[in-house]
Amino acid sequence: HEMHEAIRALRRRPEDTRGRIDTKARGAKDPVIAGTRIPIRSIKDFAESGFTVAHIAEQYPSLTEADIQAALAYKLAA
Repeated sequence: HEMHEAIRALRRRPEDTRGRIDTKARGAKDPVIAGTRIPIRSIKDFAESGFTVAHIAEQYPSLTEADIQAALAYKLAA
């Protein structure tokens, strides 16, 4: 039981990462949602395919609406 709780604790994102973009994530060559490895490009691709914020959240249940909105607002380099 203690091991499972320790794993859950490691998976929790700090509150201060929600709704933020990380452009210097270790191991990521492209910007990601802060506290995750989810690339901004993936969120934008879903939106460009017609997915709503709610539908994107279904695909990425660990993201908040603020995370998705931040990704959609972020300007990717051309």
